[in-house]
Order: sequence, then structure tokens, then C-alpha cells
Amino acid sequence: MTLVNLLLTLLGWVLLVFCVFLLPPIFIALVYEEPVVSIFSGCAFLSLFLGGAFIFAFPRPIPNQLSLSQSFLVTLFLWSVIVFLSSLPFYASLSCTFTAALFESSSCLTTTGLTLFPHPPHFPESLHYWRFFLQWMGGFGIVLVALTLIPALKVGGSHLIFTEFSDRFEKNTPHTATITAYLLGVYVTLTFLCTISLWFLGSPLKDSLYYGMSCVSTGGLELEHRPVSVLNVGSKLVLILFSILGSCPFLALMTCWKERRLRSYFQNDQIKGYMKLLCFSTAIIWLWQFSHHHSADLLTPLFKSVAALSTSGMTLNMQDTGFLSLWLIFLSFIGGCSGSTAGGIKVFRLQILYRVSKREILRMIRPLYFFVTLHNKRPVSSETISSVMTVSFLYLIAWVIFSLFFSFIRLPAYDAMMISSSLITNTGYLLTPYIQTVQHFSTFELWLGIIAMLCGRLEFVTLLAVLVRPFSHTKAAS
Repeated sequence: MTLVNLLLTLLGWVLLVFCVFLLPPIFIALVYEEPVVSIFSGCAFLSLFLGGAFIFAFPRPIPNQLSLSQSFLVTLFLWSVIVFLSSLPFYASLSCTFTAALFESSSCLTTTGLTLFPHPPHFPESLHYWRFFLQWMGGFGIVLVALTLIPALKVGGSHLIFTEFSDRFEKNTPHTATITAYLLGVYVTLTFLCTISLWFLGSPLKDSLYYGMSCVSTGGLELEHRPVSVLNVGSKLVLILFSILGSCPFLALMTCWKERRLRSYFQNDQIKGYMKLLCFSTAIIWLWQFSHHHSADLLTPLFKSVAALSTSGMTLNMQDTGFLSLWLIFLSFIGGCSGSTAGGIKVFRLQILYRVSKREILRMIRPLYFFVTLHNKRPVSSETISSVMTVSFLYLIAWVIFSLFFSFIRLPAYDAMMISSSLITNTGYLLTPYIQTVQHFSTFELWLGIIAMLCGRLEFVTLLAVLVRPFSHTKAAS
């Protein structure tokens, strides 16, 4: 099977699955008697027709094994197709350009949580559902990419996280298909528990479902008529809990469930580091808040820390300036854990950078001693250390480049840096004071934002590895 035939076959199946995903918004539009039902129905019919045509024209089965380059090209192709298809309802329903619709769907699927339409008049309920469902679906897709494709590339150090669980998990579990089923089960269970908890604490069932999808996916979209700031204390604590669970490794939850050992979940180095950083950040923000505003409220510092570290982007509608805004930028760059729905550089990379720096300092003090960098009681190879340093460096360089682009076009330097930080780390939280600026982006600026969100999600080093490897093989062969 040629690569073109493979892509067309996969496109057919994606179109059929996309048609199924359009059924709930069609039903919601029928219930609320919204004119947008014709748009969703048209998209569903078109997807069904083209999907069936592609599958009928290319009936060959999808191969079980793909090369590394093919795997990434297929993933990139499917992401592009899904972003394009997901933007069609926005483009047909709202008075916006197609680029703005692509930006909206990209923001949802990458769980950035930034919307160009925060307070639209007469916004259809079906489009509300579509936005929240897209970020929920995007969160699950991100976990799959993080646990299947990126570890196979062995770049960025992500394969280290996968091997932490694979030795124990794969003894009783087959390959990707079963792992995907387990992941989906964990993902749906967390969403269900979050929804039921919010409903039990007084939120309407519909709003609870929307916040459940937004919270577990760490997308951070909020309801205009019921923002997070008006929720009661119990509901905010539920959002904090499930944002933390969504930004921790899903494989750790799977392993904990299979082994029936809760203790093993908290013995993971990355989770312990994430919790320590969360507590430290909460203490820092509380001290700043107490010294400047004489407030002893602990919930707000905890919520801000979770929103930034998990890159969920949920906000209490309080504008952060000065030290606090810089601190939240730092937290969003770190992000959550690898193998989760969170964005950022990831906690385990910060841990490895810290331990490598500590090792080098000890070597200078005691040159005759031999020191080994460990992660979860396993030695870290020099290849992994190099990959971690590379991806961390690329994140910072990309932030500088996108900041310079935005600043060169028209934005003030500080605004450009804040907007670039939010887009690269997929954290909509940082853009709350700049939402008016983003809404007036030009077409070129919107495309810059789309590229920044996708690069931050797929990790720059992965893109470089796939683009460079074919040329390196060709050179070696010649």
C-alpha cells in the first residue's frame, strides 16, 4: 500500500468518525430549534458521503506496522484534517473569516482554551457543546500522541516516561490498541466523576458536563453565563482536583488501577515533583497576596497555581500584574506531567535539568567521585539528557521568535511576550487581559497563533526530527 492510498483510507475512516461526532450537536440543535442544525447536518452528510467514497475506492486494510516517518506523517495529516473539519461549523455559523474559524478549532483541539468569540450574541447551544467537545477530544488525542508516537521517536526524553510504566504494564497488556482502550476508559471515568461531582454541588447538569470536559482535558474554556468566579467553593475544589489529575500521567493512573495500589501513584518522581512545585507555588502566591493585599485566602493562590501549572487556563477574572504575572508565565512554561493533557516543557524535564546541574556542581567539588543522574531510581542516559536539553532550548527559542514576530508586526514588547507564552504553552489563562487584542488579530497574526499552538502541542523537537531524518537517511545511503 502506497502512502497516498494509506492517507486516503485513513481519511475515509476519519470522515466517518467525524460524522458520528456531529450527531450530538445535531440533536442539541433540534432540541433548541436552532437554525445551525442545517449546518451540522450538511457537514455530517458530506463527511458520510466522502468517507464512504474513500473507503469504497480504497478498501485495503490499514497495515499493522508503519515506519517512523509514516507514523508521524499520518498523525500530522490527521491533525490537519480534523482541525479543518472542526472549523467548518464555526465558519458557516459565525460571521468570521475561515482563518478565524481555523484558529478557534486549533485552540480547542490543542486545549489552549482561547476563544475569539467570548461573548457572542445569541451563540447557539450546539456550538457551545461543539467547542467543549473539541477540546475534550483534543485532550485525549494529545495523550495518545504523547504515549505512542513521541516515545517511539526517542526525542525530547518522553520515552523515559513511557518506560517507567511499560515494564510492569505490558506484562499483562498487549500493544497500542488495548492501551488506547484503557486510556479512554480512564479519560471517560475522570470526566464522568468530575461532572457528577459538580452536579451534586449545585451546578446544572449541562454546565457540569461542559466544565467536566474542560477540566479533565485542561482546555480551560468557561461558560459565559456561569464563569468559574461565580461557582461555590466546593465546585472550585472539584475543578482543582480534576485539573491536577488531568495534568498527571494517565499511565500512572492505569498502572495504579491495575495493581490496586494507590501508593505506587505517589511514588512516581514526576508526580512527586509536580505536587511539590504546586505547594511551593501556592505558598509563594499566598505570601505575595498577603503582603500586598493583606488577604489570608488560600483558595485563590491554589487555584492560580493549578491553572498555570496544568495549563488549564481557568481564571477567577482577576487581572494579574507585576511579579504575579511573571511567576505565572514561569509556571506555564514548566507545565504539567508528560503523558497528560497539560502543555508546557513538562515537569520531568525540569527535574532532569536540575539533577544534571546538581551532578555537574558535585563533580566540580569532588572530581574523583562518580555521580549518576537517576529518575525513578533508574539511570538516565546521556542521549536522554541531550534530548531534554534540546527540547527545553527549543521552547525558549520559539518563544523568543514568536514574540519578535508579534512585536515586529504591531504589538508592544510585553504584550507580544505574554501572547506568545500563552500560545506556545497552550495556556489561555495568560491572555485574559489581552483578549481584545487577540480578537483584532490580522490574518497573518492568526496564522502565527495557529502555528504556535500546534508546535507547542506536537513539540518542536519532534517536528525537527521527522523533517531531518529522511534527509539524513538519504545522505547515509548515498
